[in-house]
Amino acid sequence: MAELFFILSAISVLFFVALLVKEVLKKEFCAICASVSLTWLGLLISYWLRIFDDAIMLALLIGASTVGVFYIIEARVRKEWTMFRLPFLLTLIAAGYSLVSVPDDLMKIVVFLIILWLFFIVAYLCRNNPKISSAAKRIVECCKRW
Repeated sequence: MAELFFILSAISVLFFVALLVKEVLKKEFCAICASVSLTWLGLLISYWLRIFDDAIMLALLIGASTVGVFYIIEARVRKEWTMFRLPFLLTLIAAGYSLVSVPDDLMKIVVFLIILWLFFIVAYLCRNNPKISSAAKRIVECCKRW
């Protein structure tokens, strides 16, 4: 439990440091995202050096950043590109997981993601086809904020 307290404290301190850096440098970035990312980057290096061993905490923090990256990118792309939410999110999850542990079935995962991306690319390219446009529209609107 002491590790959790230390990690939460580190994120909090880094948050206030990030706010100060934003103010001094007049740069816009998410202080929470920066503090969480810096924390897990430090822990990841410690994990690789076998100093830190809590893979669950590391995975939680990387997962938080994964979702953060997902939402940042989603907010900045053209609406029609939001069709790629699922393959993009799954790619981020696989990449984040691979930072902590190389999966035994890595090749299956890579092939699966390539096929998934290809499926979505074909659907995107054919989105004006009347038979596909309805499905493409449902994919784009699957995650509308209520």
